[in-house]
Amino acid sequence: VRGVSLKPAREGPLTPIGPTIVIPETYTGWFSLVGKDGQTAPFFSTVEQVANNQVSFFLTRYDVPAYTNVEDAEGRVNYSKTVVQSGHVLKLMGIYEDLNVQRPNSRRPYDASSVFNSDKYAQCLNYRNEVMFLPFSASGRFYTTAHKNSKNPNHIYLMAHILKNHKLPITVRLVCGYMPRVPCSFTGLLRLEKQQKEAVILACTMTNEADATLFEIDVASNFVLKPVKDPMFPKTPIYLKTVSYCEDEADAWRRQIKVTHHVTEKRSRSLTRSLSDKFVEPLANVRPLSLSFLGDFDKRKNRERESSRENKPPQVNRDKSKDKSRDHRFREFRSREKS
Repeated sequence: VRGVSLKPAREGPLTPIGPTIVIPETYTGWFSLVGKDGQTAPFFSTVEQVANNQVSFFLTRYDVPAYTNVEDAEGRVNYSKTVVQSGHVLKLMGIYEDLNVQRPNSRRPYDASSVFNSDKYAQCLNYRNEVMFLPFSASGRFYTTAHKNSKNPNHIYLMAHILKNHKLPITVRLVCGYMPRVPCSFTGLLRLEKQQKEAVILACTMTNEADATLFEIDVASNFVLKPVKDPMFPKTPIYLKTVSYCEDEADAWRRQIKVTHHVTEKRSRSLTRSLSDKFVEPLANVRPLSLSFLGDFDKRKNRERESSRENKPPQVNRDKSKDKSRDHRFREFRSREKS
């Protein structure tokens, strides 16, 4: 999906800023639709609000404390503290009430200020189908995630859902997701302009630095590539290091927001030629200058500098007629140069 960042403004329309960006359909970030009045999807401030509104699936924008149950070697269930990290989607299963108020298997004294001393918990499942218990008193930002066919502006969407259920162009705000690796005046407020399929080659620089640079080359570009025929090159440390880096980072790179850079070599050349023919006048009527005179003048200047350094009077050419001729030609050259 091709889009551009928008500059927020209190008054007046939103203005594009920065270069064009590309967002893959498989991008894992979540977006909120932006209405004509600038409104975005609302969020819940506590887990209790999520449970009371019976939200089926929700995203936690920030880390939230939780309990998880773990079986020991003897098969007994224990509860241990954990954290549900930001950006994870949870499924609400029900409400769990702790009648003991103090957590089971906990030897610590009661602390009224602790979030874990809540008597009610939201029982949820994470993406690994692990059971999590989120205390009702836990605060943060919790968004309702859209299902496959949702068009509700109060929900947040993956890019794949936006392309399936909404028409472009459309204005969205990134609620949670990875930022572009390349600085590009990214504001998070985006206008998605169009979608298209592109065949690209994922390439990587080969340097001695710790991190290489991944980039994409359009298969329809005018780059000329030449293979390295050295049979020992694939066994060199720099090659092996680059291959290992690509294996670790390539899959994540494919799903990230990227900045577009277009190479238009043929257009640039034709544009340069047209501008040259239009704005640069031919010099057919201008008499060519004598470069030998400039060489003589520079030599005389250098001799004068050397004499001054040695505290000697500069040598003066006794042929005054030649000096006048040279001075006249030099003035003529300077006047031409200024014009």
